Amino acid sequence: MKTSVIAVSALLLVGVAGTAQAHVCNVVLSKPAVTTTCDDVSYTPTVAADGTVSITDAQFTGYGWAAGTTPTLGDTHTLDGGAFYVFQLSKRQAVTISFVGVSPANFDAAFSLYRGLLPDDGHDDAAFDPLNPVDPNTFLPIASPTDASPYPSHHYVPLEEFRDTLNYSQTGGLGADGFPLHPFVGQFNAIDNWSLANESAVPGQAPGANWSKIDFLQYASCKGPGLKESLSVTLPAGDYTIAAGGANCDGSTTTCTSGPLYSAKMSVRFP
Repeated sequence: MKTSVIAVSALLLVGVAGTAQAHVCNVVLSKPAVTTTCDDVSYTPTVAADGTVSITDAQFTGYGWAAGTTPTLGDTHTLDGGAFYVFQLSKRQAVTISFVGVSPANFDAAFSLYRGLLPDDGHDDAAFDPLNPVDPNTFLPIASPTDASPYPSHHYVPLEEFRDTLNYSQTGGLGADGFPLHPFVGQFNAIDNWSLANESAVPGQAPGANWSKIDFLQYASCKGPGLKESLSVTLPAGDYTIAAGGANCDGSTTTCTSGPLYSAKMSVRFP
């Protein structure tokens, strides 16, 4: 899957109704509008007279964002079918991000804002950045090659940027058989930094097009079902990613995960 992006002075995010993506698709919202195409699905935002760039998609689950607030983290595919929403600022600028459900009306909208971009085609369990890595002979857990803490005496806590895939101290530990009681579900972290790779990433590669970590800035999730979440912030020049999804439930029950897909609208206003 290749993402076509036309560079402009201010680029943005969130998707138009379409088929769920297999891996990460960085959907661009921009002024003027450009079309992003991933796996033959095209996303084209609209631009209002006041500079608000908006796009509506119908692949949101009711739990995609909230799952990223649990110790086992969230699966990126459950946010908006793998679509993330990105923008670029050429100078320090104020932006207002809004996200609201369209249908069904009880969608509990939520989103997180990060500095940086995820790699195109990235997914939760790439060889370079595996979700729950194991020893190839014993199949017992081993430390993550990308997400383990670089500090030997580090005390892991849930929902930090480092992941303990050796002892799973963040998710409930190991069973008597040496396997994790609660392995990670995904790598999406709604409230801290996190990383992702695609299958083109190779050992020793520096962060870039095939592997990257995005830095958490702020999140919006306090209004409740059917209400709009908004965030106004002034940001320096750079690239930014928005991860948007549902917070009706956290994905921990089958009742939650069997719920409907929702249509929702993301808007970013550049003054």
